[in-house]
Amino acid sequence: MSADLYSINSELMEVQRLIGAQSLSLAGQREKLSRLEKALRDLHNSKSDFYETEEICSKPGFAAKTFHGNHARDLTELKEGDLRKSFAYIPDHQIAAVEDKIQEKIRMIEGEMRSLKSSISSLESRRSTLQVRKQEVQSQT
Repeated sequence: MSADLYSINSELMEVQRLIGAQSLSLAGQREKLSRLEKALRDLHNSKSDFYETEEICSKPGFAAKTFHGNHARDLTELKEGDLRKSFAYIPDHQIAAVEDKIQEKIRMIEGEMRSLKSSISSLESRRSTLQVRKQEVQSQT
């Protein structure tokens, strides 16, 4: 009987340790998820800011007397060609690619969190079973 009680107590301690370790890991994953979600929001805001800035840069307020002739044509070509393409590339491709990577990492962490929650639930169930067995063994003595 005491050997059985000893093994139950040992297993209970191990299950409790595993629950604690996995709960700590789950808390860490929650923190990572929170940081990634904030980064995604900030990145989205930066993307919006880029679109607003593009408008300012591509349509600077020059007076008619400031630029004329070849200079005016060169500036117009720059604004409508290279500058507009460069501005569009950053939010549409570079920022979007980073957003996709962050969303992929978020999905991965959410999957890990589901797995940890499931494992913790199983361990808690095992702990309850062991506690019942412990009480049964103690009541027999």
